[in-house]
Amino acid sequence: LYQYLYLQSNPAGWFLGLIGVFLAAVLLIASFLLPLHRPLENRWMLAVFLGLWVAYMVAISRLDRVMYLYHYFLPLLFSYLLFGLVVLEIREIAGWRIDDGRRMTALAICALLVFCSFWFYSPLTYYKPITDSRSCS
Repeated sequence: LYQYLYLQSNPAGWFLGLIGVFLAAVLLIASFLLPLHRPLENRWMLAVFLGLWVAYMVAISRLDRVMYLYHYFLPLLFSYLLFGLVVLEIREIAGWRIDDGRRMTALAICALLVFCSFWFYSPLTYYKPITDSRSCS
């Protein structure tokens, strides 16, 4: 048995945040360059939180010291807000209409992925024993 105590990120959560940042940028650029059938409802909030995310990342990239995981919690929070705003903005994907039921189903799947990732990495955060045969016990 092994035991580790380590602040471990949740890969599913961080990936959803990255998707939020990427899709928010795509939606904002598309709203400026292309004529959309319906304008974005939350264009201002998308621009503000994407600007905060970019400003924080530019500022933190200028530092000449080691940055740890907890230094990125604030932009992670911004990325989660962007993900939520993007989910609210998307109304159709490849001709498939996105209504509230499908939106809630997709968010439930995202929550399940985050929980499964938490379950897998929880022994590192909570100092639980780990064996070679199974990561959680």
